[in-house]
Amino acid sequence: MAHPLYGEVVRAGLPARRRQEIFGQLADVLEARGAHRREDVLRVAVWRLDAGGGGRPELLVAAARQAHAAHDISLGVRLSEAALAAGAGDDAAHILGVGLDDLGEHERAEEVLRAGEEKATDPRWRARLSLARADNLFRGLGRADDARELVRNAELRIVDDPMLRNGLVALRATFLLFEGRLTEAMGLVEPLLGEGTDVAYAQGALAGSVAMALGGRANEAVQV
Repeated sequence: MAHPLYGEVVRAGLPARRRQEIFGQLADVLEARGAHRREDVLRVAVWRLDAGGGGRPELLVAAARQAHAAHDISLGVRLSEAALAAGAGDDAAHILGVGLDDLGEHERAEEVLRAGEEKATDPRWRARLSLARADNLFRGLGRADDARELVRNAELRIVDDPMLRNGLVALRATFLLFEGRLTEAMGLVEPLLGEGTDVAYAQGALAGSVAMALGGRANEAVQV
């Protein structure tokens, strides 16, 4: 095409059935060639959806994860919804629930995360879903007591994954921080600050840093 607008005009004039056929053909060709580039997974998954098909659950989940990581939250939600419909499990529910939370659809996020939590058989995935659900309950729905109880119960279930347990502790510290209970938040989070660079620890470190700064310990906050 001599100009991108020409392509838009041609696409706009195509019947829906023909558009779907072309998207399906594009996906077939790219998958036949191996789809080796990282972005090919996302491209193929979107073409499969635009072709009117569902696609393989593992493809849709991988694409949803890529879209979410690229901060295309709406696309991540679309792909994870399709993944769940195609039979995907815990990971799709987690991506969808977090995406809905990010979009401000907190009631729907609670429904998705609660259902995923109830269906999860892997205790680690169940804890991850509980963590995302508690975060949405606290921030999005203002249900602080429910969020705290959910985190406490999740901590009791996780006995062999220190990293995940510490992530739940860090979330509890964040709750305390936003409630103005700085001393308690610092007491929870300070033992985690030197234990690694996992996202959960970073969340805890953030809570501790802000708490320290608000408490007049600016130099220590900078070091953290």
